[in-house]
Amino acid sequence: MKNKLLTLGNAISISLIIIVNLFFLFYLKYSSHNLSFIDFRFVLIGNLINTAFSFLIILGIFILFFKSVSVSLSIFYLLTGLLNLFLLMVVILTFLNIPSQEYYLLSLSFMQVLIIIAFGLFQLTQLFFILIVWLKILKIEKLIYLRALVNSIFTAMGLLIFALIFINTKSINRKGATLGNNKPSIAVVLGAAVWSDNKPSPSLAFRVDKAAELHKEGIVNKIQLTGGSAPGELSEAEVSLNHILKKGISRDNIWIEKNTTSTIEQVRFVKKELIQKKQFNSVVIISDIYHLQRVKEICNFYNVKADLAASNLNLRTDKIIFYQLRECTALL
Repeated sequence: MKNKLLTLGNAISISLIIIVNLFFLFYLKYSSHNLSFIDFRFVLIGNLINTAFSFLIILGIFILFFKSVSVSLSIFYLLTGLLNLFLLMVVILTFLNIPSQEYYLLSLSFMQVLIIIAFGLFQLTQLFFILIVWLKILKIEKLIYLRALVNSIFTAMGLLIFALIFINTKSINRKGATLGNNKPSIAVVLGAAVWSDNKPSPSLAFRVDKAAELHKEGIVNKIQLTGGSAPGELSEAEVSLNHILKKGISRDNIWIEKNTTSTIEQVRFVKKELIQKKQFNSVVIISDIYHLQRVKEICNFYNVKADLAASNLNLRTDKIIFYQLRECTALL
């Protein structure tokens, strides 16, 4: 492919597309969670990473322009087009009600897996674009596309490792997690899988047990059970209710919510229904220890101030690695 000098028009047009993509990505993230830009917080890890990627591309483009470095404009515009395509795929998968929620892979709905793949391709294309630009600046021309591809993959792996370290260095202790001095009024049990015959999975059972424990210790007054259901099954909340009633907790102190299907929806429910409508000043959210760092990030995203408590679930090493990798992917 023939190389040409970047014109100012080329640099500006590519940069504008990158900026529009960045703002549209922010809009997509917040609007899909029923939030406005008033709730925007730049310091969140996902916002910082996306901004840094866009900044590196734009900075590199203008360095190439001012240094009069010849580049393949067709490759640059192809990468810009791919970014638009993958972002459009994320939009379509996020907002269109495509009937595939009944299929699951790695404990995620098939639609969630498709969104993760589309967003992953968007991020990988950004990394590839960054490396192409900066390899050009450093005058590393030999096998430039292969180098960029390999280094993009290694960089993506590095980000996963960073997220893994982030999760483990910000661990939550099992006793009371990050419970502060203020007495929480309500414990929220995040939903988890229901097994055949409407039995709670170990993950769900241990979360409910933790809620019962906190209630008996007088740390919480009310318990909110959350989680929807697959067709033909009781909801996660109803299965949780059946389990917790066996622990001697009064039905009058238990509320159930049967519509949410994800951690994001459940945190949003906490904000709208428990904090804003019912005006609970203090809430403790219960989940498994590997999951709580992402819960904390989602709470930060929604500007929800909640304490966190880990269930007493113990997992095999291979299960811990699997779940932590899944949480890392979701965190990024």
